Amino acid sequence: MTPRRLVLHVGLSKSGTTALQTVVASSLPELARHGIGVPLSTRSAVERVLLRPLGWRPGSGFVATRAPDPLARLVGCLRSVAQRDVLISSEDLAELDGPTARFVVGLARIEGFEVHVVVTARAWTHQLPSEYQQFLKHRLTDTFPEFLESVRVGEGFYGQHFLLRQDLAHVCARWAAVVPPENMHLVVVPGRNDDKGFLFREVSAVLRVPPSVLPPHPRDVNGSYGVLEAELYRRLNVELAVLLPGRTQGTYGPVRRVLSQGALKRRASPRIVLPRDHLPWVSAESSRQVADLTDRGYCIHGDLAWLLADARDTRRPPVIREEDLSHAAIETLARFAVRTVLSDPGTSAPVREADPASRRWFPFRARTS
Repeated sequence: MTPRRLVLHVGLSKSGTTALQTVVASSLPELARHGIGVPLSTRSAVERVLLRPLGWRPGSGFVATRAPDPLARLVGCLRSVAQRDVLISSEDLAELDGPTARFVVGLARIEGFEVHVVVTARAWTHQLPSEYQQFLKHRLTDTFPEFLESVRVGEGFYGQHFLLRQDLAHVCARWAAVVPPENMHLVVVPGRNDDKGFLFREVSAVLRVPPSVLPPHPRDVNGSYGVLEAELYRRLNVELAVLLPGRTQGTYGPVRRVLSQGALKRRASPRIVLPRDHLPWVSAESSRQVADLTDRGYCIHGDLAWLLADARDTRRPPVIREEDLSHAAIETLARFAVRTVLSDPGTSAPVREADPASRRWFPFRARTS
């Protein structure tokens, strides 16, 4: 009898995970009809059942004390699924250490599942700018060049955190130590948007469902900040470090939510791109990872060559004028005021902004009285 399958999509972060999870959440009935159960279809559910019991905390990883029986909720979750196979997606699972990965896989096997691991990845020329923006949301105060240097030398919290979740060869090795290599599915996402449907088709193939079950998402669900907005965010973090000494994610979280939900524009200035003078070491690191991944027996979806650094994805850093930064700061302050002062927590109907450049929805209705 063929065993049930638990398909764990463990990231990597910034490789299309948000878009994939959004499409999965909107396709639950169709997935169920094809024998795929998705018991943790929201971020909050993943955190509650799987991440937090294992000691995960936002922006920090698995650093807190674990619950006494950290996988008890996961066991109940797996047992509740009526479908033959189960899909769980969380990019934070890429950060699990080897013993914890073995713990998770061992529990799944006890429950009668054959575990398959899906790792989605892009070239570092794309991941470095994307993760820099992500870390800005979690209090990073380094400039982009400073952040790149911390990654290059493997020092500092954010440099080490990037390597923990973006060293593809090491992430795959940790999981391949506890599942057969033929159950390791590495999906290499094209870096230059050549084929927006590639990720969804390949994940559909792993799940053994028709591609129509997971259609490509029609829009960018996780738009990026431009160089101007990122620098503004960074300087805000510097000031907040003074105003909120000893701050935690609990105190900083509300500020981050307001900024990410519309106060700070997205794509209003040129996107962040890897500076050309960093290409040599990024190229060397990419080549090392591709060499480490070759001939491992993994199921490769796409081409490992797509992970290599491409000079076309680099450029000279733009000059940020203080005048432009001041204008962006004033605009952000105004939008921040609109978001916080005029918001009505009792309503949820979105109102589209007049300015389409940010491509965001404000999750509030302005008061009229």
